[in-house]
Amino acid sequence: MTAGNIGQWFERHKKWGWWLLLLALALFWLWRGELYRARAEAPESPVPAAIAGPSVEVTWLEAESYQPHILLQGQLLPHRQVVLRARVGAAVTALPQLGQAVAEGETLLALSEYERRAHLARAEACFLSTSGVADE
Repeated sequence: MTAGNIGQWFERHKKWGWWLLLLALALFWLWRGELYRARAEAPESPVPAAIAGPSVEVTWLEAESYQPHILLQGQLLPHRQVVLRARVGAAVTALPQLGQAVAEGETLLALSEYERRAHLARAEACFLSTSGVADE
């Protein structure tokens, strides 16, 4: 077959051409593996006349106490946040500093007593005058 005939045959039989090419590659791959296997298997070496004894390496170890620790660095953020809203108008007299730790049940802020009593008296006076309780 000439080069032109081979090209025409591949044009007519494209599917067969790809299968033949794939078969040729597989055969080449198997042949190369056979060569490498032959090189990988070393011939048997003759046993030396004088066999040296095995060498031994010794290291002396002593037990030490071990305290595992991890050094961490970062910024802590609160697990929860609380928004406090006042329902009464009064001056704040005590407030923890920003970032200060607070325990459960600890007072978060204190309002002035004087203004709260004045508001209470005003509210009671207003309630009594509108309900008619004072007329009895």
